[in-house]
Amino acid sequence: MMASSDQVATCPADATVVGGGYEIAQEARAAGKVPIVVVNRPTETGWIVQCIDPDGQPSGACKAYVVCANILR
Repeated sequence: MMASSDQVATCPADATVVGGGYEIAQEARAAGKVPIVVVNRPTETGWIVQCIDPDGQPSGACKAYVVCANILR
């Protein structure tokens, strides 16, 4: 089950996940409230990232991205 702070980026149906990661919002960095990344991994169809704030509460300050490719055969 995904927590409310999970961010998921998904590849199109005909593409394969080849990489991914996350970005921390500029507003959070500028305010000195940099979240802690607790999940940063691929899924079968994309990439997932989950962050918490320094108090351990879910944080929406992280955004997932995924790199996809069409594999030619």
